[in-house]
Amino acid sequence: MNEKTTVRRAAMADFAGVSRIFAEENRFHAELVPHAIRVAEPVMTWAWFEAVLADPAQALFVAQLGAKVAGVLLAALRTSADDPVLQPRRYAYVDEVAVATEYQGRGLGRALMAEAERWALGQGASEIELHVWEANRPAIAFYEKLGYSTTRRTMRRGLGKAQ
Repeated sequence: MNEKTTVRRAAMADFAGVSRIFAEENRFHAELVPHAIRVAEPVMTWAWFEAVLADPAQALFVAQLGAKVAGVLLAALRTSADDPVLQPRRYAYVDEVAVATEYQGRGLGRALMAEAERWALGQGASEIELHVWEANRPAIAFYEKLGYSTTRRTMRRGLGKAQ
């Protein structure tokens, strides 16, 4: 069955679908990097969802396959701090990208990222930034295919039992 894919801004009616995908993503990351992520129940609240949808500096997109929300992307506009050393810039930060496991490999992530780029350009952003866990090799490969490159790396060293 070839279902039509639509990428659009999320609406209040998408709460359950978005929540389901964010919960799946949360469990995935908790297994991938247990030293940093824990399973949250619930992973998002109605109040948070409503605030994101109302915030003009944020965009929550859903990839809809047929009638079902199959992917989600959350982006926010940011402006660099007024700093004498750093270049001033306005950019979009992709905070979350998630496609439900059963729909991965169908181009939904690519479609969500393309929509985020269109939105960012329309908001006057000059670039998009995102963070990805080093252990998430498939995500890194995905972003590299889209033309993203590593510009900074976060390193850590555990100290004793509290690692």
